[in-house]
Amino acid sequence: NLAAVLAPVFYLMVIARCYPALTQRNGTHTLAAHWFTLSILLFFLAFGLVAATQLAPAIRPYTLGPPLNALQSALTLMAAVAMSLGVVNQSAAELRGQNWRVTGLTPFWLVSVGILGGGLALGAAGVVQVYLERLLSIGYLDSQALLVPLYIGWIMGLIVLLLGILLYALGFWSHRPQRR
Repeated sequence: NLAAVLAPVFYLMVIARCYPALTQRNGTHTLAAHWFTLSILLFFLAFGLVAATQLAPAIRPYTLGPPLNALQSALTLMAAVAMSLGVVNQSAAELRGQNWRVTGLTPFWLVSVGILGGGLALGAAGVVQVYLERLLSIGYLDSQALLVPLYIGWIMGLIVLLLGILLYALGFWSHRPQRR
């Protein structure tokens, strides 16, 4: 039981240390450290919290089937997207020979809010579905009708994520090197 409490604390300590360690190397001014830290946080959420609820024998019967399974794959995919955007940002700065931000902070925050807000809505839908169906014995279709606002929150989070990626692409395209 002590390990179950201490493991998330140690994961959060690693995540908190990653950002300063990455930003202090060779005076970089790119946003790669931001993107990489976001991806580590998302991997932690995907494998730390969601997997822990599915691996615990007492909790496992209650968590099989609802959107909590989809949340783990979605967070893993979004972590890979965040890491890819950070790699592109750093690579572009190094290929151009200029140590500056390729894109601004707005795409980063839109992607972060979209992923975390949408993931929170999907996670809440999974918890509410388990509570309604398995503890209150409400039927599947009735519980799905009650989950519609949470699914709308998930879709809104994906829209904000898409807007952030679109702004990232536009910022990347607008800062392209000019031909001479």
